[in-house]
Amino acid sequence: MIPARMLIDSLAHFFSEDLDNPLISENDLNHLVRSLRAREGETITISDGNGSWAQFTIQVNLRDARQAYEAFERGELIERTSSIYRQAPSDEGQIVGVGFSPNSSNLARDIVKQLTEVGVDLIIPILCDHTVLKASTVRNGEFREKLVRVMLAACQQSRRVRLATVLDAMTVDEVIKCYPDKCQMADYQLGSIPNSVSAPNLGSIPNSASEQGSIILVGPEGGWSDRERTLGIPRIGLGPNVLRTETAALIAGSILVKTHKPNFL
Repeated sequence: MIPARMLIDSLAHFFSEDLDNPLISENDLNHLVRSLRAREGETITISDGNGSWAQFTIQVNLRDARQAYEAFERGELIERTSSIYRQAPSDEGQIVGVGFSPNSSNLARDIVKQLTEVGVDLIIPILCDHTVLKASTVRNGEFREKLVRVMLAACQQSRRVRLATVLDAMTVDEVIKCYPDKCQMADYQLGSIPNSVSAPNLGSIPNSASEQGSIILVGPEGGWSDRERTLGIPRIGLGPNVLRTETAALIAGSILVKTHKPNFL
């Protein structure tokens, strides 16, 4: 079977650092038994989160989560039935990232889920001058932990074999300082409005950021402040319409993945 087909056809996809002796969490075992109703002979895939993965076949009929856990403890639950495959990483130094201003905790989780599923590598919650959530909420370690859990579930759902990276929240100024040659600011295309300055279209920017990968920064629904627009990073248009943050982030992420990972989408 074609390796990619194994991933798509697998009953479930999990992560474990050691593919020779994989560990499956109790929550994942519960999901395998209660939600997926796994049966003997069905296959799952397990990845180390860094590009390596393999197919495993369930060796016993499972009645309940306790039986599954006991079979797993005895080494009788699954058996590796494929070679260990490895997905080559993106070009060294090339980043496909999106920074977004979280308007609410729920929307932040939705954005992380969607960006992960389309293939974005780096996800950064950013604090803007007009960000709705308080800095104390966004910079809370629990906030990031929730987003990381969402990212992991989205990687399992989409069969990714490389985990995305979710950073702690940063201000726009901090992101630009960390990635000075890669940041670009999503903004309106205003060419149809008299006396306005239009941001170039995202798909047609032949600059150094495009060659090295890009991090597109998506501001809050209140828009970028005048101060932020003078920070000196390139502006990119996502079209003439005013977009919700989650819509703009998904469009930016999808186009970046299509540009820098042509075999992904």
